[in-house]
Amino acid sequence: MNISEQIVSLQNIVTTIRSNYFLIPKDLREYKNEPKKWSKKEILGHLTDSARYNLQRFTEIIHAEGIYIVKPYDQDTLVLLNDYQNTSDYDLISLWQLLNHNIIRVLKTVDESLLKKQIIMGNETFTFSWLIEDYIVHLNHHYGQIFDKDNSEIPPLKVGLDQAIEA
Repeated sequence: MNISEQIVSLQNIVTTIRSNYFLIPKDLREYKNEPKKWSKKEILGHLTDSARYNLQRFTEIIHAEGIYIVKPYDQDTLVLLNDYQNTSDYDLISLWQLLNHNIIRVLKTVDESLLKKQIIMGNETFTFSWLIEDYIVHLNHHYGQIFDKDNSEIPPLKVGLDQAIEA
């Protein structure tokens, strides 16, 4: 893995999401097609939690002696407890962006030899390099959910009686 390429990829994702998030209408950002499914806004909240946890992981891996054990987190509980659905969109996107900018700063300090450092996640052994790549794959996966291209997540149009009669 080339760390510089991963950093550029992360910078591009952050810029793209920040630039386009507010182009999604507010109703669509907050729409939930099922009560237990996340809205686009809650997905961004989940990405905020992911950034927070991975910033801590990346920093600890750099300074850890020996194999680093990745601590899991309960993503569904965090989305509910942080009440991302009712958080200001501006605050949420700003926090997510700032966390990722900090991740980028940390990754710029990573020596290529450090990328081979072993980590344990669950019962499997990976490398620091893998964790960085996995974080970016994770971001891209949720990018696809936030910026749904096939419009399958668009809520039904709500119109008043007067508008419906005119149509």
